[in-house]
Amino acid sequence: MSYYDSASFRPEVRARLDPYRPKLDAAAAQHGVPPDLMYGTIAAESSGQADARGDGGVAQGIWQVQTPFVRDWLGNGPDVRLDPVAVTQRIMPAFRKNLDTAGGDWALATVGYMRGTGSKEYQRIKAGEDPATVLADKGWVLARYKSMKALQA
Repeated sequence: MSYYDSASFRPEVRARLDPYRPKLDAAAAQHGVPPDLMYGTIAAESSGQADARGDGGVAQGIWQVQTPFVRDWLGNGPDVRLDPVAVTQRIMPAFRKNLDTAGGDWALATVGYMRGTGSKEYQRIKAGEDPATVLADKGWVLARYKSMKALQA
């Protein structure tokens, strides 16, 4: 059973994403991104709210891509962060690259998504340091790391 269809996936998130699911699944499949990783990230970032805004409006959409990182994650072109399908289609190549850089480790890829693959936290965890120690002062990142570790298991 997929995470999306499980009791663990909150019903309100599922209801928000159901209209987009076939196109989101197609985008993930095209780039070899596990749907459970994609939906786990979306659920944690925005609870599936297409118009979600965080960090004072700097982070937007279901993926909560921050304005300074639009080009890094979405490439060139119009800002599509508030369009669930367009943003997912555009983010998948970078998300796949992030997953590859993490060696397929969903939890490490999550740290890469949240903090950047060049961040000291990411580099220390990738080098084998204990994530609980590395992320001790970043509780929300550690919680996300642990949830993705469990989801991948």
